[in-house]
Amino acid sequence: MRGLIDSTKILLFFICQLSFLIAAPNQASKKPWTVLVYLNADNNLEDDGYNDLREMERVGSSEKLNVVVQFAGVVPAGTERIYVEKATGSYLADLHTYQSKNVEVLPPLDMGDAKTFVDFVTWGMDNYPADNYMVIMWNHGSGWDKDAESSLIKGISYDDSTGNHITTNQLADALDQITSVSGNRINVLAMDACLMSMYEVADSLAGMTDYLVASEETIPGNGYPYDDLLKIFVDNDVVTSEALARHLVNVYGKSYEVGGSQNHSNSSDEFHSAPQVTLAAINLSRLELVKRRLGRWINALKTNQVSNEVLLKAVKKTTTYEDSRYKDLGDFVKHILEATTQSDPAGGQPERSSGGLVGASLSLLKSVQEAVIANYNSPRFVRSTGISIYIPYEYGSSSWNDKYSTKKKEYLKLKWAKTTDWASFLDGLFPMPVTTAFGSTNAGDVPPVFHIPYDLE
Repeated sequence: MRGLIDSTKILLFFICQLSFLIAAPNQASKKPWTVLVYLNADNNLEDDGYNDLREMERVGSSEKLNVVVQFAGVVPAGTERIYVEKATGSYLADLHTYQSKNVEVLPPLDMGDAKTFVDFVTWGMDNYPADNYMVIMWNHGSGWDKDAESSLIKGISYDDSTGNHITTNQLADALDQITSVSGNRINVLAMDACLMSMYEVADSLAGMTDYLVASEETIPGNGYPYDDLLKIFVDNDVVTSEALARHLVNVYGKSYEVGGSQNHSNSSDEFHSAPQVTLAAINLSRLELVKRRLGRWINALKTNQVSNEVLLKAVKKTTTYEDSRYKDLGDFVKHILEATTQSDPAGGQPERSSGGLVGASLSLLKSVQEAVIANYNSPRFVRSTGISIYIPYEYGSSSWNDKYSTKKKEYLKLKWAKTTDWASFLDGLFPMPVTTAFGSTNAGDVPPVFHIPYDLE
C-alpha cells in the first residue's frame, strides 16, 4: 500500500512538473523588466556562452526582473529556452552546465535565421510580460558587412551548423515584426558581438528600438559582465531605459580595466595588459539630426572644395578598428577640421579660414555627442566618439569602385545607403579609374579635387 501511495505521489509530482514547464510562462505576472538573451553559441564561442549564462545566474530573475535565454550550442541536442534563476551551491565540474530551469527544449533551430530571432523575442514577451524589454544579441559580429573574410568575425548571429546569419536589413525587419506581432517595443537592444556600433547599423534600427548598445571594436571572448549588468535591478527600485544603457557601458568598460572582473592580467600597464575595448550607448531618436548635419557637412566640403588629398590624409589618421574599413565618424570630422583650419601666426586660437565648414563640422560633432549618451574607450581608442562609419580605404587604395568588388553593390542595398548621401560621398572620394590609351590610372595616386556629384538642399 505504501508503495502504491509513493508511486502515485511520484506520478502526480511529474505531472505537476510537466504542467509547470508548459503552463508556468503564461502564468507569469507583469514585471518592470524582462531581459531576453538570444545566445547563439553554435560556434567557437560555446564555452564563453556557458560562462556568461553562469554569470547571469549569480543574480538571476526576481520579483522585478525576468531573465530569459534562448541557448544554442555546438552539440545539436536541441535549442534550450531557460528561465534564469539565482544559482545555489556549486556547479558540476563540467563547464557546460547551469542550474536554471529549461522552460522549453526545442529541436535544433537555425539561430542565423531572423525568423528564429523573432519567434524567441515574441514568445518571451508573451510569456514573460514586462513594462520594459531589453534584448541582447550574443554572437560574433562584423558591422554592416556580413561576409568578412576572417573566420572569427562573421555576421551577427552566425550559426556554424547552417552557415546562416542575420543581415542588417533582416535585423531591422525583425524588430519591426516583433513590434507588430507583440504590440511591444524593445527599449534597449544590446549587441554582445563585435564591431556593431556603426552608423549603418544604428540608422537601420532607428524607430525600431530606443537605445542601441554596441562596440566599434571587437569584443573579447568574455563578452559582457552579466552579473554586474543585472545588479542594477537589485540596487535600484526603478530602472529607466537610459539608465540601463549607460550602466551597461560603464560596467563593461570597468570589467576590462586593470583589476577588473574580466581582466586577469597581473600587470598594472593598462595599455598593454588590459584588453583594448570600446562600448557606446546610442539614443537612436537623435540619429536623424546627425544624418541631416552629416549632409550639411558633406555639402560644406563641396563648397570649400576640400581636396581628396586632404580627405585621404584625414582618413589615414582616423581611429580605426579590427576591420580597417570601419573608421570613427567623429574622429574623421575632427581630423578634417584640424587640417582645414590654420594656426594663428601669433600663436593664438586657430583661424577659422574654412568658413561654413567649421560651423558644419562643430554642429555635426555636437549632434554625435548628444546621440551617444555613454561612451567607454580604452587608451588605444581615446579619440573614439562612439559611432563608426564605412570608409573602404586600406593600404593607400580603395576597392569602392573596383569593378571586381561586390562591396559597393551590397552597401547600396542597405536602408542607410538609400536615405543618405554617404555612398555618393564615397563615389567622390574614390572615383572610377580613368581609362586612357595608356591604360587605367589609379585615382589614389594623384587625388583629384573633391567634387561631390550631387547637390544637397
